[in-house]
Amino acid sequence: MVEKKVDLEAEEVRRWINRYDSESLRYQYLKYLEEYCQFHDRTPEELLEIRRSQSEAVAERMLDDFVLMWEKPVTYKGKVTDSTRNMAVRSVRSFYSANYLDLARKAGSGAQYSRVKEIRVPTQDELREMCVGRNLRDIALINVLSAGGFREETLQNLTWGHALPELENWDNHTPIHIGVKARELKGKGRGRYKNLEQHAFLTPHAIRALLNYKRWRESKGEEIQVESSLFSTVRGKPKRISLREIRAIFERASARHAFTFSPHDLRRFTQTQLEAARVQPNWIRKMLGKSIKGEEAPYSRPKIEQLREAYRSALPYMTLAPKSDETRIWKSQAKQSLEMLSKLGVLPETEFLRLQERLQRSIDPDDFYSEVKPITGEFRRLQEQPYNDTHKVVDDEDEMLQMLNEGWELLRELNGEKFLMRKI
Repeated sequence: MVEKKVDLEAEEVRRWINRYDSESLRYQYLKYLEEYCQFHDRTPEELLEIRRSQSEAVAERMLDDFVLMWEKPVTYKGKVTDSTRNMAVRSVRSFYSANYLDLARKAGSGAQYSRVKEIRVPTQDELREMCVGRNLRDIALINVLSAGGFREETLQNLTWGHALPELENWDNHTPIHIGVKARELKGKGRGRYKNLEQHAFLTPHAIRALLNYKRWRESKGEEIQVESSLFSTVRGKPKRISLREIRAIFERASARHAFTFSPHDLRRFTQTQLEAARVQPNWIRKMLGKSIKGEEAPYSRPKIEQLREAYRSALPYMTLAPKSDETRIWKSQAKQSLEMLSKLGVLPETEFLRLQERLQRSIDPDDFYSEVKPITGEFRRLQEQPYNDTHKVVDDEDEMLQMLNEGWELLRELNGEKFLMRKI
């Protein structure tokens, strides 16, 4: 095939390209017209002659064929964006129009619907993997997006004012509510987003990741205010995070893995997991900031606490805390530690029974340990050392003295004239 070059001196080309003042636009349009000519093996003059002498459908189908070439997964052009393809279509249409041979309005657009977009929904394990090796901001952002199902444009508009009211009195295990008004959603409350609100929630694990990120920002000298952006740039003076940076976070987090996810894929994760937990469909739409359709709208006005309880029931599906086999291990260790503390008299009976019940309901180890910490400073030290032969409680002073002579050491004196000994 002989490549057809665009003759810049040709009358039909000059009539078309001289309409545009921008040098960059002229360059782009000429490039795409040349590719169109090469694709069909025709000169610009021959293209116009086909349009004049044959029925309209021939020229329109030629443009549709050109678009289909760009739509195919593998072409000589490789993968192209929608904006690039659309510019190529506009350049060809404008060439015909400038020569008074307009194409039908839908020419070059119908073929776009043939592309099937890949729908990706990450799993909990894949999202956990994405957090490995990331900085505190990226970990918090991935957790907040997966827990709340926010659009990336909405995430960009969130401030600490959305979270601080409930964070101040957080009890370490209840999901917190993030209420987003219509003007803060994508589209700023216009069009199909008019009068919408999003009532999202964060898992305890996501809250803890967010608090860690907050402490890091404060350690850098930043004073967090209600108007401070929830997520900001890492380097230099903190600024509101951009959409480009949000997407870059996901590119970096996926770089070493077989999977690649976008911020919007985490919104699909939120919906999929809430559905798996059998949360009512209309309530899911409220949590995701979607409108409730048709006649159901007036009858579905759940209160925030109802939504919170529904979300709480879905926590096993939503959390990115350690997975089940790890949960079994830490719960076993925590149970042994509780029993040891109770046997030593460090933990009162009432607290022991309450914490045993709390342990059964816990999902996140940090959640459970944070509640135990204020009760006894010894818990963290002993939680990794389940009760064994290296520790012993004796209730006789003579026996205690004998053990000291045998190489034991006295850790502390307990209530009731008992002594906690440890083998050296």
